[in-house]
Amino acid sequence: MISHIYPNFLEDVQEYKASVRHWEELWRQVGKCELEKYQWTYPWISTGSPDILDGNPIFSAFSPVLLRGIRIIQHEPTSSKLEIQAWPDYVGGDIADPASIRELAISCALSSETARIALDLMRPWVAGSSVPFGVRAGLLVPNTSSNSVESSTCHSNPPLEGADIMKHFKASGLWFRSDDQGKRVAGTLRYSSDGLHLKLIGSLTEGWRPRSHVYDKIFGVVGDCPFGSFVTLFDSFTKSSKINNMGIGSEIIYSNTAIIGNDHIKGESAPPMESIDLSFSYLSDWAGVNRYELDTPSAAGEGRLSIHFNRPETLLIRTEEETLNIGFSVKTSHRSHEASIRDEAHIIIRPAARLTHQELIDRYMRLVQNLLTFASDTPNAVDNVVLSGMRTGQSSSDWGNKFHFVFRPIFETRKRQDTLGPRDILFSLAESQEAGLNIFQSWSEFTRKHEAFCTVYFSTLYAQPSYLDERFLRLMSAFTLLCRSLAGVSSRAMQVMTGVNAVLAGLFTDGERKLLGHVIPVESELEMPFHLMDLLNEHRDLMNQIIGEDPPAFVKSITAGLSYVERRVTSGDSRPSQGVDMINAMHKIQILIKIVVLKELGFDQAKVAKIIERSRYFEHLKTLVDAN
Repeated sequence: MISHIYPNFLEDVQEYKASVRHWEELWRQVGKCELEKYQWTYPWISTGSPDILDGNPIFSAFSPVLLRGIRIIQHEPTSSKLEIQAWPDYVGGDIADPASIRELAISCALSSETARIALDLMRPWVAGSSVPFGVRAGLLVPNTSSNSVESSTCHSNPPLEGADIMKHFKASGLWFRSDDQGKRVAGTLRYSSDGLHLKLIGSLTEGWRPRSHVYDKIFGVVGDCPFGSFVTLFDSFTKSSKINNMGIGSEIIYSNTAIIGNDHIKGESAPPMESIDLSFSYLSDWAGVNRYELDTPSAAGEGRLSIHFNRPETLLIRTEEETLNIGFSVKTSHRSHEASIRDEAHIIIRPAARLTHQELIDRYMRLVQNLLTFASDTPNAVDNVVLSGMRTGQSSSDWGNKFHFVFRPIFETRKRQDTLGPRDILFSLAESQEAGLNIFQSWSEFTRKHEAFCTVYFSTLYAQPSYLDERFLRLMSAFTLLCRSLAGVSSRAMQVMTGVNAVLAGLFTDGERKLLGHVIPVESELEMPFHLMDLLNEHRDLMNQIIGEDPPAFVKSITAGLSYVERRVTSGDSRPSQGVDMINAMHKIQILIKIVVLKELGFDQAKVAKIIERSRYFEHLKTLVDAN
């Protein structure tokens, strides 16, 4: 049983003043060295007029050196149990805003126990360290065994924290169904390259089931999770369960996606979100801003070696349906023999209309990922997805809730390059701006017009087939779809298909014809070789450099390759490409696709030629033609 201090402070002015003094005395125990070193001052946040004594905040402090704040929210006790919650937040902007302040918010009913926990939370925070959390008896409390900072010792800056990427984790806590919050089961959520797996000690349902049980939504409160303490699992099902004498002894549940933050996603209809914050593998390189300067010592070895980081201004881009910000977050550290600066680019999108978390993800995540993959000429993995929404009840934050979207990605960069140079990237953000393009608006319009092509083409890049034959088929399928959305269907192709269908109708029943659908061509497949020839002729100045002076021969080799790969059929005068020849043929088709897409996005002919001719693949293929 907890003995609360000043439980009537909202009704008794003297108790309220005593509570304020209590927190100020506690603040002096944090550590004089850290408070002076990082220039911590209090109060920070105004409590409003003198007549407003609501406990939010009852204490606040701010460090201009660390750009960090602390806010203590005191509420009246609602039970005789321990009552405390804590969460991180951003004040005055998003994570990419250079002026934003990272805040540690603590909400509690005052007691000696919660005061001790709050002190253990504040000590590492004021020293620039991260705050680790755990769950004990279903309550959020700090893990103080290894990371608390003693008030009597001065510490150097902590080691560099990891980038805000979708890192793997294992977090234990209490779990319950959204439709039965009274039954709570202990368990551990593991996020790895295999996805989200929840192992429960017990079960969320009663009795044995012959079939896998499906859960629409599962709630959890966990510790040691890098993204937050409140977990909402979506589209989950039982993978396995073990039965003992008492019933189901354990259960393993797989979840397709999770939302993790400082609140659960409650209710039948998901709450609206204000923005989505996205980071990708090579967004920083594509942004193309030189942010570092190095001052080297003199030749005699004297002087100081200095590295200067210039944070770029946040770039604002408006489209018809949303506002986008591209900005950089920065993390620094130094030790006795080591100093580090790490920056990470973010795209923050605020749609004009309020959308649910799923609507935001469906509309923007793949859209931006595909743009970066095309523009950087390198497949980009989704590093992090953070959603910002309005208060939903659990958090007391005035600046909205932060939610991390966690899922099993289709594509992960296993061997990420340190950086992409100008010859690695197809075009940079700066180049699109120099060409007078709103690249996000152009890409959005292109995706809507060529949706089928984008689906097949980028899925091939993210989940590349193991065998060369399959890669070739997928690439040519994407190219065929692009041709269909570019040129439509000719009357000639329609006449051919009318004749084919008439012949089939005379020989087969309706049911039999349906069984032949996979071998009967469609109009776009008939037209593909001719569209390919037209595009080669239209862009002959570029394409002849890599295919030679005989475009019909190249088209013939492509159709022969398709015939062999699909049906293992060869004609007497056509030799299908195999091995290295097929790889080179695919590179040539990919370059033609890039030319077409660049033109569709709005780049003029001279700029398209400049972009393509500096490509490493183009230079290699041109060298092969010149050698022959």
